[in-house]
Amino acid sequence: MHEILTLQLGQRSNYLATHFWNTQESYFTYSGEEEPVVDHDVHFRPGIGADGAETFTPRTVIYDLKGGFGTLRKLNALYELDEDRAASAGAWNGAPVMRPQPTIEPSAYQLSLENGTTPPQLTKESIRYWSDFNRVYFHPKSIVQLNEYELGSTLMPFENWSVGEDLFNSLDKEHDLLDRDLRSFAEEADHMQGIQIMASRLGVEYGKTALWVFGLEGNAKQGPRSTQFLKLSNTARSIAEVSSQASLYIPLTIPSSLPSYTTLDPSSLWHASALLSTALETMTLPSRLHSPRWRARIAR
Repeated sequence: MHEILTLQLGQRSNYLATHFWNTQESYFTYSGEEEPVVDHDVHFRPGIGADGAETFTPRTVIYDLKGGFGTLRKLNALYELDEDRAASAGAWNGAPVMRPQPTIEPSAYQLSLENGTTPPQLTKESIRYWSDFNRVYFHPKSIVQLNEYELGSTLMPFENWSVGEDLFNSLDKEHDLLDRDLRSFAEEADHMQGIQIMASRLGVEYGKTALWVFGLEGNAKQGPRSTQFLKLSNTARSIAEVSSQASLYIPLTIPSSLPSYTTLDPSSLWHASALLSTALETMTLPSRLHSPRWRARIAR
């Protein structure tokens, strides 16, 4: 087994990664007579849920800002029991201070998945967050919310390199992020093949392990001149950092022209990431094919 860990850094990257995990989930076979196309152990890890049942969740760490996860919770149906909620409620002995937050209602698509009914057709209008079209369960330690900044905030925008660098340095000084968030996934791997990183910015090191970086680059020509300059500056600094750390850097961006048979709204993260995910799947599929026979079929 040659496991691959995934790091998802930010909102745009999480849209792309959600398409990636949904695609991997579509490869699952539930009949002993079917030969799986891919070796699921490469990207998924076995575990034990809160009720003692076996689980199979992605080998990934997901970073996003406050409000970026939508309705996705750190604890889910696989890892939450009533006892857990009671224990967490009793951890604080002082008087509680209630600060109600706006409730995010689950999408119709997510509700249908939970109820086991036929899900409705997804549209760009129905997708508010990347979790709205997510089809897999994640281990609680995969979910890392950065509470210092809020998604879409105009008071404290999280949009330039120095802000991200300062946040990483402050958190890393306090927690040692790689040790806290990534090490447990790495240590449970038998023969780790590498780490794939989906990011719009990068600042991570992990020994001599192969690092594949998929850099998501937006349209630098959109917006006022100051915004265009900021995007180009962020891209330049990201590439400079990547060149000294990554084994391979693959920039991903929507092409300026598309075939006439495609219908795509580049302003929709769901649309744009769906197109980019086809390239990601094509490039990385050989790293997880289950047998030489399947590799030969793909190579034809």
